[in-house]
Amino acid sequence: MHLTETYLLVFSACSEPPASNYTTANSTGSDSAPGTLVEYSCLEGYQSSGGDDHLICEAGHGDEESVWIGAPLQCQLNQKKRESKLFFPRLANLPG
Repeated sequence: MHLTETYLLVFSACSEPPASNYTTANSTGSDSAPGTLVEYSCLEGYQSSGGDDHLICEAGHGDEESVWIGAPLQCQLNQKKRESKLFFPRLANLPG
């Protein structure tokens, strides 16, 4: 007699991907399952000031929960945009 053991591995999904100011995020999946990739990019007029442009959901081991690996992208106002707002704050509101 030949016995075969079958194991079912169940991995929990990651929590919602972390939010980050002044960014957009696109995901390769909708359920945050292990292996899901989230790609961040800065909004127009903003530039990266640190963090990673992508995170990946890594499966937990044993009783550990699945977690996002990486630090979310941080964005700040582009220096040239900042200077134009400082020196010409009402330029966009001129009549005409």
